[in-house]
Amino acid sequence: YQMIEDLGRGEVTGTFTLAGKTLTTKTWVQADETTQNLVVTELALTGGGPLDVSASIALGAQNSYASATGATGDVLTRDVRADSADMVGGHATRRVRVATRVVGATGAVAAGALSFELAAAAPVSLVTSVVSDRDAAAYQSAAVANVATLTGADVDGLEGRHRAWWDAFFKKSFVEIPDKILERTFY
Repeated sequence: YQMIEDLGRGEVTGTFTLAGKTLTTKTWVQADETTQNLVVTELALTGGGPLDVSASIALGAQNSYASATGATGDVLTRDVRADSADMVGGHATRRVRVATRVVGATGAVAAGALSFELAAAAPVSLVTSVVSDRDAAAYQSAAVANVATLTGADVDGLEGRHRAWWDAFFKKSFVEIPDKILERTFY
């Protein structure tokens, strides 16, 4: 396996090979849009026959607060809390819905997992929206709506806008420091 972080594009890519099959991944957090809070992971398979995939949404490290998995059609959801109490120090605690759907294959949700088949030369995307009650009053339905109707063309558009945002960012940004070796490392 190999993982590469591409800062210039704001992406992490991976290559995983086993038993004559190679799975490649590309993941990014959508850069040009800050209300849908989208995370996209493209998956592509080469070599051999199809691969059965099962994806779940795990709790964050050491989060012992109440959570629940669910589904809305082919969208897997997990609701999480930032605390066990509704109020802490006079402030409302956060609630979040994470909603994930596969685009480019038929997904089914059962037993807290999203399952689908990944065929060779037929890439798919897992698209996840993370929305809190601070982002939207109807955060649960908003998270689902953000991914429920996406198409492959929509994901392509997201990627194009994401890359354009990072390109524009780096065209406006620079680092100039006395240590030229460190400066080259930045670039």
